[in-house]
Amino acid sequence: MQVLSSAVLPGVQRIHIIVALGYVASPIAEFLTFVMATEWGLRGGESVPVWAQRLLGTQIDPPILSMALFGINALAFAVSAPMWAALCRYIEPRRVMAICLLLQVPLLITIFPVYPRIEMALLLVFLHGMVTSGSFLFLVFNFMMSIKADMSEYAVRLGALEMMRYVVTWLLTGYIFVASPSSKMGTKEQPIPTSISLLLLPVGLIMILLTAIPGGLLFFAPGPYRGDRFPAWNLDLIYQKRSFILLLISDCVGSLALFPGTCYITWWLSNGWSSANLSRLSVLFAFILAGGTFLWAAALKNASVHG
Repeated sequence: MQVLSSAVLPGVQRIHIIVALGYVASPIAEFLTFVMATEWGLRGGESVPVWAQRLLGTQIDPPILSMALFGINALAFAVSAPMWAALCRYIEPRRVMAICLLLQVPLLITIFPVYPRIEMALLLVFLHGMVTSGSFLFLVFNFMMSIKADMSEYAVRLGALEMMRYVVTWLLTGYIFVASPSSKMGTKEQPIPTSISLLLLPVGLIMILLTAIPGGLLFFAPGPYRGDRFPAWNLDLIYQKRSFILLLISDCVGSLALFPGTCYITWWLSNGWSSANLSRLSVLFAFILAGGTFLWAAALKNASVHG
């Protein structure tokens, strides 16, 4: 594997492949969580608890539920991302990443039939956001033990990681259009039918493979993953490096478009598109975005070499 990985991307160690798998596992866990939280919310009764009525209204409405789940997930990210960064100042990176992955394994339980409630859906998304907010660590630590002189190879590896995430995300989207769990009818005694669990079981098994196995192997990560730590926060550098502020603003502006960007699905369905058509379109988007990410990485590599 050492020879193979070095031939594909220079400077890539076996541990980098394991860390990369942890980064790719994040959208799978997010997909599984949001699908089940949506089903729990929509099938958890027609009335909304009094404490949540100011947020969701008195009746459960699918668009409002999606906004609530998206917002709570973002809140969990905002609260927990600094926590994961702080842990890396005092705990070995291999342990932090292993814990982050292994905490996603219990998500598989959510696919089994339960009697759902809207409170369960909101709590599930919040806990998921707290755990997967540490996914950025797998991007940061994927460059340890690498040659630091050649930044061009970093661009290629970053492009490869993002390309895999885009492909995984859109292929899962295509699968959910074909499976259509929301169309499976439940009963009053069992609102979540067994058929939904069977549809999501393959996704859950893939998530287990990409979390449990790399999570266990990360405990045996070599050198820098044992001894290195994050430096101090050094927040005063924000005012000395304007590029930091620009990167922060660009990331925030890009994130503002995430939820509105998901509304295209509702627009397409309202215009008569079938789930099968949307599934094929999702697969097409997966390869288009993969190709675009590859071109972006190649351009960034070229810019880092030639200026």
